[in-house]
Amino acid sequence: VQTCALPISFPNPIAPIAHHWLDSTHISFGVVTTGIVTPRWKVETSFFNGREPDPNRKDFDLAALDSVSGRFSYAPAAGMSLQLSAAHLNQAEAGIGRQPRTDVNRLTASAIAHRKIGVDRWWATTAAFGLNAHDAIIPTGLVHQTTPAALVESSYLRGERDAWFGRAELVDKPAHDLHAHEYAERTFVLTKFQGGYVHYLRPWKGLLPGIGGSVDATVLPVELAPRY
Repeated sequence: VQTCALPISFPNPIAPIAHHWLDSTHISFGVVTTGIVTPRWKVETSFFNGREPDPNRKDFDLAALDSVSGRFSYAPAAGMSLQLSAAHLNQAEAGIGRQPRTDVNRLTASAIAHRKIGVDRWWATTAAFGLNAHDAIIPTGLVHQTTPAALVESSYLRGERDAWFGRAELVDKPAHDLHAHEYAERTFVLTKFQGGYVHYLRPWKGLLPGIGGSVDATVLPVELAPRY
């Protein structure tokens, strides 16, 4: 099976706004994983610390491995991979102010495809969907929120030196994620488009330097326009 010389999102330095819907968790201080792997499919389960670390990223935020996840991956053909995963993240999100942490249930599904074009060109694309469900603690009480996110991103690589990339994503974000606390019970749909290019220089002592740039556009609800 031939693999792409660079991962799909490698040229893009910007994390997607949907990453909290598609990641396994935040930075995790502790994880144990086991699974069964075959040439076509694999089944995995993990026990981990799913809590978001505090703002001081120089220390270790150790805690119990009381979050759990499972994932099934399948490669139906060379150059294609599918996955479905679900998780319960215990005390994942920090509460607003002095409010306690809240749990998150997460579901993700994705498809990755890549192919070689000619002698030295690659094209690769990922489509992904994520769903978060949790009880948010707001000043007026408790509100249950189920929010989706979707992403499509693609990269085109020529000769391992020139890479073009693009991404489109749609995310339904809770108001507190956007610091719009007066709309505490609401969620807002955001849409973002991004495109860019990187020219890679010669490798140097294990590093792969590159020069490039990107442009993006975000569509915001009218209520958020004054803030952003």
